[in-house]
Amino acid sequence: MGTNDYFARRFKALLEEKGVSQYALAKLTGLSRQGLSHLALGRREPSWGTVQLIAAALGVDCTAFADPALELPPQGPAPARGRPRNAGAAGKPGPKKRGEQ
Repeated sequence: MGTNDYFARRFKALLEEKGVSQYALAKLTGLSRQGLSHLALGRREPSWGTVQLIAAALGVDCTAFADPALELPPQGPAPARGRPRNAGAAGKPGPKKRGEQ
């Protein structure tokens, strides 16, 4: 189950619990009813600003949408950063830079 699915289920449950329609919520938040419908169906992922607007309009804390089953990915060694080293033999000159002869 994805994050969108959890948000969608929680969003629909809070709308029902608070007795607010998507249309009424759209009026309160300035978001489109169609956009709210996409969120309720799990078709779109909300931005942080949208989560805050919805939470404020419903009178809940933003943590009301937090998925308790969410886990951080396993930590391994940090990936190498930057360009890979030249695979040529050690001690050999590398490619000439612009302007070198």
